[in-house]
Amino acid sequence: MLGSYPPPYGGVTVHIQRLKETLVKKGFECHVYDFDISQVSRSEKDIILVKNPLIWAIRYLFSKKEDIIHTHNSDWRIRAMVGLLSLTGAKTIISIHGESLKNSTSRENFIKKFLVIFFLKRSSFVIAVNQGIYDLCISFGIKKEKIAVIPGFIPPVIQNGELAITSKRIQFFIDTHSPIIVGYAFKIVFHNNQDLYGIDLCIDLCFKIKKDYPEIGFIFILPLIGDMNYYDKLNQKIAEYEISNNFIFITGESQFMPVLIKSQLLVRPTNTDGDPLSIREALFFGVPVVASDIVQRPDTVVLFKNRDLKSLTYTTLEVLKNYDTYRNRISIDQSENSADKIIRIYEDLINDNN
Repeated sequence: MLGSYPPPYGGVTVHIQRLKETLVKKGFECHVYDFDISQVSRSEKDIILVKNPLIWAIRYLFSKKEDIIHTHNSDWRIRAMVGLLSLTGAKTIISIHGESLKNSTSRENFIKKFLVIFFLKRSSFVIAVNQGIYDLCISFGIKKEKIAVIPGFIPPVIQNGELAITSKRIQFFIDTHSPIIVGYAFKIVFHNNQDLYGIDLCIDLCFKIKKDYPEIGFIFILPLIGDMNYYDKLNQKIAEYEISNNFIFITGESQFMPVLIKSQLLVRPTNTDGDPLSIREALFFGVPVVASDIVQRPDTVVLFKNRDLKSLTYTTLEVLKNYDTYRNRISIDQSENSADKIIRIYEDLINDNN
């Protein structure tokens, strides 16, 4: 698998980690080529750090040893390399987790768009995490038998103590506030010159609903900060709203699941999206979700109008005031998860060689 491996923890990195763990349990040998350049070293022998992706890609073209190459990387050049490998007879899979395909085929030059589509069509299989990505791939001429919609969520296998909150600061915040709302972003990112994850909207929301819930606690988990100037502006807004006692950031810590299960609500105000792990994880644990209507969401997610604070505030208050009703609507089919479906694709590709 080509991608990034946690830490830091994000939707795609956790997907790769859980898929790898499932593969190993089922007897597969799995190597992860880690493209996260922030990692200095890896102790696990089957997780290989890639410091220079382009040099690595050229070498890998002539030295691949795996039966199946599955990329989760959003860089179009890595996807092109994987597509090129398929021309040598290798079994290749490209997973598309977000808007990267749309961006690389609508905003870039014609030659780049041609190459992206050309190599995508020549991969052995394409996995789209939502229907919109699937439809886009079909419009490019990818055959229906070579593509499937498979959400990125793989249920966690809970280890002893994994759901314990290790930070006294976080535990005290949860104990002294109610209700608890949680938000998540891998790092600060902008899309169409807007805060992609809607962190600014979360701060505005906390300020608005404090009038109805004076003890509201909003925890926003941000493993990587990214844009420090914008982060400082967000903290300045929190101070100006006088909600420093109600809104906190958690940075650099892996505390999403422990905080999530102690929260009453997850808010996901993104202005673009794929199939985020945070939403699936919340529903898995029975936590209601309020999210933007920018993409198709799971049925029990409560939607608000994208980038509309009034709509977000109204929807959040509606869920909190009728909490039991919304929580009881959540129903998750746990009979099969995404890992099972992906492994079935692996097995089909391997059997094609026999």
